[in-house]
Amino acid sequence: MGGKGWRVALALCAGLGAGGMVATTAASATPAHRGGLVVRWQETPYDPPNWILPFVGLPYYSVANLEDFQQLMYRPLYWFGRGSGPLLDPSLSLAGLPSTSSSGTTVTVTLKPYRWSNGRPLDAADVLFWMNMLRAEKQNWAGYVPGELPDNVRSVSAASGGSRTVTFVMRRAYNTTWLLYNELSQITPLPIAWDVDHLVSGRPAAPGSGGCSALRYDAAVARDCRRVWRFLSDDGGTSVHPKEAGDLRTYTSNPLWQIVDGPWHLTGFDPVSGEVEMEPNRSYSGPVKPTISKFVEVPSTTNDQYTQLRDGAVDVGLLPVSKALASKRSSSGPNPRAIARRFDAVLQPSWQVNYAVVNFDSNGDGGEAGRLFHQLYLRQVLQELVDQPSIIARVDNGYGTPTLGPVPAVPDNPFVSSAERSNPFPYGVKGAVAALRAHGWSIHPGGVDVCTAARRCGKGVKKGTKLSFTELVPGGFAPLAAQADIERTDASKAGVRLVLEIRPFNVVLGDATPCIVARPSCRWEMADWGGGWLYAPDYDPTGEYQFETGAGSNIGGYSSRVDDALIAATITSNRPGVFHRWENYLVGQLPVLWQPVPLAIVEVSRSLRGYQASVDGTLTPEEWRAVS
Repeated sequence: MGGKGWRVALALCAGLGAGGMVATTAASATPAHRGGLVVRWQETPYDPPNWILPFVGLPYYSVANLEDFQQLMYRPLYWFGRGSGPLLDPSLSLAGLPSTSSSGTTVTVTLKPYRWSNGRPLDAADVLFWMNMLRAEKQNWAGYVPGELPDNVRSVSAASGGSRTVTFVMRRAYNTTWLLYNELSQITPLPIAWDVDHLVSGRPAAPGSGGCSALRYDAAVARDCRRVWRFLSDDGGTSVHPKEAGDLRTYTSNPLWQIVDGPWHLTGFDPVSGEVEMEPNRSYSGPVKPTISKFVEVPSTTNDQYTQLRDGAVDVGLLPVSKALASKRSSSGPNPRAIARRFDAVLQPSWQVNYAVVNFDSNGDGGEAGRLFHQLYLRQVLQELVDQPSIIARVDNGYGTPTLGPVPAVPDNPFVSSAERSNPFPYGVKGAVAALRAHGWSIHPGGVDVCTAARRCGKGVKKGTKLSFTELVPGGFAPLAAQADIERTDASKAGVRLVLEIRPFNVVLGDATPCIVARPSCRWEMADWGGGWLYAPDYDPTGEYQFETGAGSNIGGYSSRVDDALIAATITSNRPGVFHRWENYLVGQLPVLWQPVPLAIVEVSRSLRGYQASVDGTLTPEEWRAVS
């Protein structure tokens, strides 16, 4: 994943939205646009698209902006996750499989013969444009991890004259799966027409005049890229007068954004509600051409998701689990009678882990919360007070899976270890109370525990410290509110007080950010935005984005030299067992508090065919067809 530097997959909405424009009122999948089919898709509640430039900074890094919006128009270099697993889909990728030298340090990528909608071939310069931008503005790329892309790239080169071959020279050899799934996966080629830094008579300057798409990878080009970035973006939110992508009002009129290489181009956008209209890119050179004539993204809230399905206001949408027939009591599927005739349900897991974040660097309450979160035994206690089976049964109506560590257990995959599957910290109030008492806490069920033996409570924890935390939770999401209340009640049984601080969604995202020296006031203690982490574009779940020291998406500031070393081993070694050693270590470390992930119940109109489930949230309406 607006979002943050983490992927706001919104587990409270099962990691998936659907969309369409409110103004579209024709019956489901109606042939109402130039003789063709209009399909309305329901957006994720309260999280409409708000950023069009595929180079995404921390405030805009969300499923709503990437998978649900940008990638329909601007294709990433490699495509992942269609079907039942998080694997590469070569057929929808812009490039063939990369080749690696015997030393493992030289990687060659050859683009397929795609074209931009303005007729220009997609070539190596478009990839160099992205890489040069990343070199210049890595701090404004939400996926940046120190020491990794672009820091670990020695050079990027291509022959002149429209070459489709790009050569990367890495600073060391890497695990080949990781290099493809977590490094090359981040690249989205950018059209040369965007390589400008000013307007001429109200129009973008000549393509390539900004200098960022030069076939060189050096500091001089990076300086040119900074000017281009400031022109194309809102300069990381600092620009007083945002340019191009920062001006949502001009998304359909700005000629820059009409140059696409994907199957769709933007024809309607409401900057307030986030409603979207797209029509087919008639010049699309990919393997699957759209047959529907208009794709509409309809804004929604948690209150009207079901109503939109029931009233036929959308053709593809999400059934709230609260409205689904309970999984253990229904043999006919989740659909209630009011929508069963019109829709088929598709149960769709997400390549996702869900968690609440604890702020290791919090200086609220004189720093008490931060010092407490550094105590491993306390994080284990807090995890044992999260009753995931109860949340799945009571909030998700049985349609959910527990998160037991940094790797999703569902869908089935080769990454998750047996140690993680064993669930080393199951729910149990008695065990939690015993651990607290053994570490010097006076237990007060229904009240607040107090540290009475500072030496046993942990380093830096003072006698008299109370076991009380404030948790930021977005308002307006009924499933998340119900889950937070269950967790608050269960924690109180062991004398741990959780104070839920309900704030607007974007306020929670704005407040729950990594504490840095430049922010001496960093008082937030816990945060649960409802989505944890969707593994995309880091499809190989090695954890460096959200758990490595200093990573931009390591929101809580977890830091461990052992963890960093194990992550480094997973990304450089192809040896079996290296990945599981890191995974098993982090399972025991609890850098966050794991929570269940609901299954998405996607409702697809019976007048449509071709819907493809995607575990990473990618959306492919070009594959949808009307029932003949």
